[in-house]
Amino acid sequence: MNNPSVSPEAEAKFLRATIHSLNSSISVTTLAGDIVFVNSAWQAFGEQNAGCASTIAGVGMNYFESCEKAAKGGDAHARRAVRAIKLVATGASKLEYLEYPCHSPTKKRWFTMRVTRFEVDGAPYVSIMHIDVTTRKLAEIRTRELAVKDPLTDLFNRRAFDEELQSLLHKADEIDCLTLALIDIDHFKQVNDSYGHSYGDECLQKVAAILKEAFSAESCFVARYGGEEFAVIMVGLSPREAVGLMEAFVAKLAGAGIEHKGAKTGDVLTVSAGLVTTVDYEQLALDRLMDIADEKLYEAKDGGRNQLRHTIMPSS
Repeated sequence: MNNPSVSPEAEAKFLRATIHSLNSSISVTTLAGDIVFVNSAWQAFGEQNAGCASTIAGVGMNYFESCEKAAKGGDAHARRAVRAIKLVATGASKLEYLEYPCHSPTKKRWFTMRVTRFEVDGAPYVSIMHIDVTTRKLAEIRTRELAVKDPLTDLFNRRAFDEELQSLLHKADEIDCLTLALIDIDHFKQVNDSYGHSYGDECLQKVAAILKEAFSAESCFVARYGGEEFAVIMVGLSPREAVGLMEAFVAKLAGAGIEHKGAKTGDVLTVSAGLVTTVDYEQLALDRLMDIADEKLYEAKDGGRNQLRHTIMPSS
């Protein structure tokens, strides 16, 4: 307050009230991690969120021990928190930041931990503040989704697909094989011409939903590649397993009975697909892999559509 007419007791009371009024959770520890002060926000959050190890410790407890206990339980963020605090406590760093998730059963939440060191009458302490950054984080996630998601089908877009395929080059020594599939809706122009573009959009959405269901495994990556074309990456699956998933998708699509009367392939919507499996894709240029899948797709189309064609690239 810097007002000489105000007593030290009044100033201390004012500062305590200010700190306890803050929404951010604050604790102060000794260099050894013993907690000597927490504000009201810290205490309230700890009482309501026993699952977040970083803010459940109270006065008299050791912050390091609390986080290390959580780290042993698999909480990697708690381990990073201890490392950041110790860097400041030892003087190796003046300021440390750590962003981490702390989700509840009903809400996604993220926080930034800010760690600084200060002294009072020559005694050193560490200040730890947890700031709720959920609003910003959700906005970032939404922005990222808009950049990599197709708005009509909610599948990943071509940009995301290309990035995913490129990233797999760095994992070539960890993966036995990779299958790339290109899928094209048969006679889609006729769908739009006969039923209108609104119905065509509905068809794309229905096909996308069936694709997501058929290729829901973590080893699969599904994208709208463009127009009526979709692409799937299957990692670590044998050729038989990859073809089996594609056949299951085709069967689910047929079972959906999406109307397409007058098409040469029947009265329901069908697809053609081209698949290529490689066991040594690090040595095969990615554009060449796409070319081979595209060649197989056109073989399926030339063969009468409503079918799939698959090839296996030999190991070098």
